[in-house]
Amino acid sequence: GPIEPVVPVSFTDRMRAACFLDHRGRILTDALLWKRPAGSKGSSNNDTDTTKEEEEEEEDKDKIDPNQPAEYLIDVPGDAADQLLAHLNQYKLRRSKVKIAD
Repeated sequence: GPIEPVVPVSFTDRMRAACFLDHRGRILTDALLWKRPAGSKGSSNNDTDTTKEEEEEEEDKDKIDPNQPAEYLIDVPGDAADQLLAHLNQYKLRRSKVKIAD
């Protein structure tokens, strides 16, 4: 059959599904991940009608500059949150600039 083209995957501000594994490769929990500019306070969506041009401008503002600091949000089921936080803190590299917060 025809060969499908390889589509590059880049991390955007859109949500991604993921699983976290333990050191034996067993699933700790499933999760939703997304990236946003560091320090942003969430979505600026409102209930007013917008035009297509305004939506495109809003999307351009939401694009993440790879040269700017970003934060990655992890959404997990409540009963797995403490276990995942402990796991991430345990395997974080000591000299990395990564900050893990609840």
